[in-house]
Amino acid sequence: ARMMGSHIDITERKETEAILLSSKKRLKEAQAISQMGNFHWEAETDHLTWSDELFRIFGREPGGFDASIANYLAAIHPDHRDRVRTTLEGALASKGRFDHDYRIVWPDGSVHWVQTRGGVILDEGKNLLGLEGTCQDITRRKEAETAIQQSEERLQYALDATRDGIWDWNIPTGEVYFSPRWARLLGYSPEEVPQRIEFYYAIVHPEEMELIEQVLDDHVAGRSPLKQAEIRLKTKSGEYRWFLDRGKVVTRDQNGSPSRMVGTITDITDRRLAEEEKARLEAQLQQAQKMESIGRLAGGVAHDFNNMLGVILANTELAMSQLNSSEPIEGELAEIQQAALRSADLTRQLLAYARKQTVVPRVLDLNQTVTTQLKLLQRLIGEGIHLNWLPEVELWSVRIDSSQVDQLLANLCINARDAIRDVGMVTIQTSNCVIGTEFCANNIDAVPGEYVRLTVSDTGSGMDKETLAHIFEPFFTTKAVGEGTGLGLATVYGAVKQNQGFITVSSTPNLGTTFAIHLPRHVTKNQHITGNDLDAPKLHGQETVLLVEDEPAILKVTTKLLQAKGYSVLGASSPEEAVRLARMHKGQVHMLLTDVVMPEMNGRDLAKKLTASFANMKCLFMSGYTSDVIAKHGVLEEGVDFIQKPFSVTALVSAVRRVLDSGAS
Repeated sequence: ARMMGSHIDITERKETEAILLSSKKRLKEAQAISQMGNFHWEAETDHLTWSDELFRIFGREPGGFDASIANYLAAIHPDHRDRVRTTLEGALASKGRFDHDYRIVWPDGSVHWVQTRGGVILDEGKNLLGLEGTCQDITRRKEAETAIQQSEERLQYALDATRDGIWDWNIPTGEVYFSPRWARLLGYSPEEVPQRIEFYYAIVHPEEMELIEQVLDDHVAGRSPLKQAEIRLKTKSGEYRWFLDRGKVVTRDQNGSPSRMVGTITDITDRRLAEEEKARLEAQLQQAQKMESIGRLAGGVAHDFNNMLGVILANTELAMSQLNSSEPIEGELAEIQQAALRSADLTRQLLAYARKQTVVPRVLDLNQTVTTQLKLLQRLIGEGIHLNWLPEVELWSVRIDSSQVDQLLANLCINARDAIRDVGMVTIQTSNCVIGTEFCANNIDAVPGEYVRLTVSDTGSGMDKETLAHIFEPFFTTKAVGEGTGLGLATVYGAVKQNQGFITVSSTPNLGTTFAIHLPRHVTKNQHITGNDLDAPKLHGQETVLLVEDEPAILKVTTKLLQAKGYSVLGASSPEEAVRLARMHKGQVHMLLTDVVMPEMNGRDLAKKLTASFANMKCLFMSGYTSDVIAKHGVLEEGVDFIQKPFSVTALVSAVRRVLDSGAS
């Protein structure tokens, strides 16, 4: 037997097989590391081949199930199955590529994300041979993307809730990302906002530019942890709104210079307006409290000073009555009397400001009252100033002492005259007006209701804000020394407040001033004011007067004055002493002349106590100011007789005689 054969050198083939085996091994390792598998589908045989890693991606052991098209589609999540089928059919129809993400379901029910990329295989004749591609597990990437998306959504929800707009500034390039919310806060659509830092600086209010530069420099230099400032930005409509602008440097270059800043803007316009409104109302309240305190001080000073002036005037008149007109000292006494009278006028003005002057209000037509004063007011302001009178045709009635109206007009016209340098115009106008709650919110002295408005306007020099804040304070004046007391407008303020009204002032330097006095409307029929109720009374009498005064000097001089006119005087320095003297007196006590405010008991309570024993006794009250004991806000009640200190001899005895001769007790 014999054998025949041949030997073939397969070294190269073996080496190639080894290389191929090694390559397949490395491919499997690479696929396992990258969690990427590959697949191949033959169109002719409809056979689908999967790599080992692709089985693992689908949650199976390599070769763990028949890798058919049907089983592949069955492993896809039902929500994505139709979309995957459509994508593959589209690639086959177009003979192109495909790339899609979808979810698959493992045998244990867990859901995973995969990304499949591939394309069709064609022969030289462009005929379809099959499909091949790769599949990678992207579950972690999808989870990260979902987490980022949820984080961004939460951030956007938070920004929507806080109405914050985001900005991100690339400092070297000047490019800025302005978020859509940032744009909308300023009235723009996102497309209308240039993504440049120049746009931001173009809309910053000019008054805030220096502030922006300062806070930016402080932050960049490390002097502050944030760039933060409240600034105004110009909106698309041209309106400036307030924003809180905050930012922080997040990256720096190798030299330490800032390269990126991020931050937000928050619309704080409503808060700023509320704070400004609160500050304005607090300033009004503080001004009102200050005026009230000054008023109380002025009233107290006037009360004490009036007592002393009363002593001076009474003793001066007594001394003058005992002299012959030829005696040289009479001239000096007359000077003392005039000085005391001028001082009494000042104290009356202080009392007017303090709302403690005694008034007897009547219902009147303000037009008639003003009309009777026009000639006097024209002489008061001079020929070079035109007086313009504009009355309302059907003016509502007010209830006020007519002398106070005269006082108001005189003081305001004098003030207007002094504000006009050479020639000009003063306009007096009346009108009806209704004050609402909105107006009252900006004017703390105002109360909603119907008012008669008396306006005095001038074309004078006007006033600045600082001057306006003090014009109603006693002794505040812008005039030269000796040209005014500073009590004119204080008197106006007090008289208006005493009548439950309020006053507003508007003024512009070099453009004039307008004072608007608002007096409450009186709703009953007008009561016409008559002349004097009685003719001038006789000054002498023989009745008994119980005089009660806790100031010894006034008690002494008033006793002398009354006794000089024939009256019998029982002088008491306290209410208790007055009660004792009255009980000891054998005859009738015709009149009680008493101070209002005294230790132990006030004048009105004393009168009530004495009238129980002397039913027909008349009462005349006197005081340096009207106390709430007998008057509310200085407005006397019906039937109360009162004389204001200081008083002259004639005023005192006239009042005594008038009360004694009156019918009421």
